[in-house]
Amino acid sequence: MLQTKSMKTLRHLTIFFVSCCLLLTPTLQVLAQSSIPNMGDDSAMSLGEERHLGDQIGKEIYRDPEYVSDPVLDAYLLSIWLPLYAQAKKNGALQPEMDAQFAWRMFLVRDKSVNAFALPGGYFGVHLGLIALTQTPDELASVLAHETTHVTQRHISRGMSKEKAQTPWLVGSILVGLLAMRSNVQVASAALSTGQAAAIQGQLNFSRDFEREADRLGFTLMAPAGYNPDGFIEMFNMLGNASRLSDNGSYPYLRTHPLTTERVADMRLRVGEFDRANQRANPVAKDPNAYLLHQLMAVRAAVLADLSVDAQNVFVQQGDAVQARDAKRTPVLYAAALAAWQTREVAKSRVFYDKLKASTSIRTPPAVLDAVRLLGFELQMPNILPPLDLTSNSRVEMLYAAQQVLSKPTPTSAEVKMVANRLQDWTSVNAKDVDAWSFLARTQLMLGQRVRSAMSTAEGLRAQMDDSAALAQYVAAQGFIRQGVQADSVDAAIVDSKVRDLQLLLRGDSANKKKR
Repeated sequence: MLQTKSMKTLRHLTIFFVSCCLLLTPTLQVLAQSSIPNMGDDSAMSLGEERHLGDQIGKEIYRDPEYVSDPVLDAYLLSIWLPLYAQAKKNGALQPEMDAQFAWRMFLVRDKSVNAFALPGGYFGVHLGLIALTQTPDELASVLAHETTHVTQRHISRGMSKEKAQTPWLVGSILVGLLAMRSNVQVASAALSTGQAAAIQGQLNFSRDFEREADRLGFTLMAPAGYNPDGFIEMFNMLGNASRLSDNGSYPYLRTHPLTTERVADMRLRVGEFDRANQRANPVAKDPNAYLLHQLMAVRAAVLADLSVDAQNVFVQQGDAVQARDAKRTPVLYAAALAAWQTREVAKSRVFYDKLKASTSIRTPPAVLDAVRLLGFELQMPNILPPLDLTSNSRVEMLYAAQQVLSKPTPTSAEVKMVANRLQDWTSVNAKDVDAWSFLARTQLMLGQRVRSAMSTAEGLRAQMDDSAALAQYVAAQGFIRQGVQADSVDAAIVDSKVRDLQLLLRGDSANKKKR
């Protein structure tokens, strides 16, 4: 497992990620060109190769302690991104072949710095600090639209193709850094910096081309997806002000995505053209209620970005000081209730929650009321209505309902079976849901189903792209069956089949590595 700070080193690679991805170029055979027509595509990687590269990086992120699984924020981030993804498919930026082969998965990273990054194969990383900084869903959408375009336009593999001449010496320094990062973050940074510094000048102009392309095509996704294009300008303004006020490393996004005068001017021009075409004399006024849910999610991200007692106490103190007529009373109390719970101040957390509920009214948007309700279950508040629904199509509610049963001192067998059945149905459709597999494995173990529990654990590991660990779990399941642990014939056949398939898969990967 990576050291606690190694995620920062891994993300440090993304500062010059188009250059750094060259480390795998010698191992990749030149296959068919992608069929993406817009803006040109000179990629030397096949879609499958790019996905495989992303899988390898994603596996390391899942192992890192800074990876965050928070169902509430996961769902919110997905709700912002899905309309952009749908529009990219609709306007042809995302071709069907890429849509089918890429992962399209997002990682939340526990880091209060402002950053987001695209990885090969349709993976995206978002720091909690970035969500916390944004003030509207449009601002967050502008970042996700930009990152989505980096992927649909295959900027990583196109960059690798352009910089083949730098590959031999750059690969050496990057590989040294990747090996060093597992044991010594300082050594890793030093090893990486030499190769990066030499590559940056040759890569800079091309990177700026990529940034312009991501801005322009990302902008075209915004309005059709239901977002105010002004979000781009607002985000640029916020990042620009931040960069002038602070240069302490809190804004790595500005290093990976240089905010040039040309980029800002180009985007202002495009927003102006959009305004004229749509007869908007002034920017659209923000409805406070429409953005209240985003404010709750932003403060949630801020609380979870830094779990130190000192950081949590800041939110608690703000909750103590908030006034009844404060316009930001609801998000302040939401943050205070969650922060007090994190520091195990249960009584204080519940006082804040009661005030939070009192700050809402019949005019409060339903999505906000639901977010407040779910926070109540998270804080284990009594008498929250309506009760959690295990059969809900909402992933958040389903997982909270499962957790509610599993956290009981003595849940009944019928309750545990009900959770197991629901999770079994869910994972049959959502095979990449790591949290659901984890809960299912727990319920099966509580029911004495050791073989099925091992199988579910294995599938959770496969969802994290760790096929070696998954094979070990299936082999353990085989061992249980041989020892006489109860298992039906169907499960036994599945276990044997999975062991064979994973062994062949891993042998194939090993053989391919030797050929390279």
